[in-house]
Amino acid sequence: MPTSISDTSGKWGFPGKCDIPLRTLDNFVKTITQEIQPDFIIWTGDNPSHTPWQSNYDEVYNSTQTFVDLLVKKYNYTKPVFVAFGNHESSITDQFHPYNKTKNAEFLSTMQLINKNWIKTEEEKSTFLQYGYFTTKYLNTNLRIISLNCFLCDTFNFYLIKNPTDPFNQFKWLENILRSAEILKEEVFIISHIPPGDTNYLSECSKRFKAIVDRFQNIIKGQFYGHTHYDEMKFIPEYFNSSEIAGVEFVAPSLTTYSFQHPSLRVFEMDEDTKILFNYIQYRLNITEANLLKNDEEPKWKIVYNANEVKNYLLFIFLIFFFYFFSIFLFYIYLLYFT
Repeated sequence: MPTSISDTSGKWGFPGKCDIPLRTLDNFVKTITQEIQPDFIIWTGDNPSHTPWQSNYDEVYNSTQTFVDLLVKKYNYTKPVFVAFGNHESSITDQFHPYNKTKNAEFLSTMQLINKNWIKTEEEKSTFLQYGYFTTKYLNTNLRIISLNCFLCDTFNFYLIKNPTDPFNQFKWLENILRSAEILKEEVFIISHIPPGDTNYLSECSKRFKAIVDRFQNIIKGQFYGHTHYDEMKFIPEYFNSSEIAGVEFVAPSLTTYSFQHPSLRVFEMDEDTKILFNYIQYRLNITEANLLKNDEEPKWKIVYNANEVKNYLLFIFLIFFFYFFSIFLFYIYLLYFT
């Protein structure tokens, strides 16, 4: 929340403890659908405002429906969207009862109806309506998307106190899906909201998940999360050899300005044949600059970095330092033995 009159929100929002206005969301969807035009979208949830003790299911449903309507109805995006819900998709943030299916029935049923364009086969609907997780395929390719239910490993989901060990058998299901994918020679993307290893992710879950990633690292080609609102990568070491990397969790910065962020979106580039991610481009909307525009002007999203270029730049810096210290070392040897 702004703390002084100079910090009050402008037309396009405020980079503080508040969420974006609808016009900024509209501008975001317009940019995606008309300028970037991705082959598919990964949407990792947390759609309601960050007022957890004032929210209710109506707000959860309305905020999600608003986003869907912008994508599908206003901007006519017809390509696949792969969804997972966040820990704010509840009438009380973080709370989801895995030991009382009737308690979740209306929530899961409504969320499926809102996302009916993307959770639509009988198998997808059946699994989602029971557990909140599901799996699907990207068109007629060998790319399988697995969407996990983050509530089932949420540290602040107090229903898990009863038994935090794999509620709803999510990891048993995940392992079975991955075994099947391996046999069918499918490649896999895993999406969810809270990244494993995060402080908001149960340690029991993290250990089990890391073991599964280690076992199936040959087919898991990407993992995508949100939640932290920051631009991060988390590395999963091999279970029995911590010096080797089994997987990488890509944690994208948030669309919301809460807290003290400028809205962000990320575009990944993937090899169509191998499904290997070879680059990503990070976009950002500078809210401070946007609020200085004339009334009839719309802000533009700008590229803030290209991952491959950053990698090359860091390599260049490393080489500079390497040769600098190596030259000092050679000079020291020269002084020691030849003078």
